[in-house]
Amino acid sequence: MTRAPIVAAIDGSDSARQAVLWAAQEATRRGIGLTIVHVAPDLAAALAQGRSWLDETSAAARRAAPTVTTSAEMMSGSVVETLTAVSTWADTVVLGTRGIGGFTGLLAGSVAIGVSTRARCPVVVVRAPAPASGPIVVGVDGGSAEEATEWAFTEAALRDAPLIAVHTWTEGALSRGWDTVPYVVDFQALNDSMRGMLSDRVAPWREKFPSVRLDLVTALDNPARALVDQSRHAQLVVVGTRRHRPLAGALLGSTSHALLHHAACPVVVVHADS
Repeated sequence: MTRAPIVAAIDGSDSARQAVLWAAQEATRRGIGLTIVHVAPDLAAALAQGRSWLDETSAAARRAAPTVTTSAEMMSGSVVETLTAVSTWADTVVLGTRGIGGFTGLLAGSVAIGVSTRARCPVVVVRAPAPASGPIVVGVDGGSAEEATEWAFTEAALRDAPLIAVHTWTEGALSRGWDTVPYVVDFQALNDSMRGMLSDRVAPWREKFPSVRLDLVTALDNPARALVDQSRHAQLVVVGTRRHRPLAGALLGSTSHALLHHAACPVVVVHADS
């Protein structure tokens, strides 16, 4: 049975070219194919330009990953809707962060958020240049982290990279557990408790991937801020999110949204039902 390929979307920008190179290297690690796509209006001039970009980036991908089976495909229609449809048969969809000329509406901003929100597979948004070293970082919470945690462990094993699992909490979340907030809170004891809970949550993956070097980080902090801070020395940040109903994913979680805008390294968004 043929395995699903990684799909990299291009728009002619330097950011998209960097995303293709990242996708080619990832396809090499995973032993799967790479499909490069360009989505354009059904106009002759746009189609001709798109084919030129596809030829250029396909050649660069083959040079970067000569063992990977690479193909290219021109598509027409709405970028978000088309790439959402692509995500139903892709292993992973990879995007750049900035469109041509730095405009944020092409393969960043609305498109990256739209595709990350609706996709049926993991979505990687690549900031150029992507770091070649550093740990993998994964945000672990109680609602949407299982698939993201598994993805992060798998990636850390493929890259032989250390993994940092991060869990945060806020004073507001703590106060909801008490009728009356205690005058003094033993934050060290609370942090130890949270660390134990985090250890329990990642235990199945630690057992499945015993070679992965794992560090647990717990903190009284905003999750988005904590993960953005971790991204400054990471090669990849992985975050889970849930699909919202009944809008079929019309919203993206606040942590994922913040990371797409502010992380210093590529961000992977993994839906709970990916």
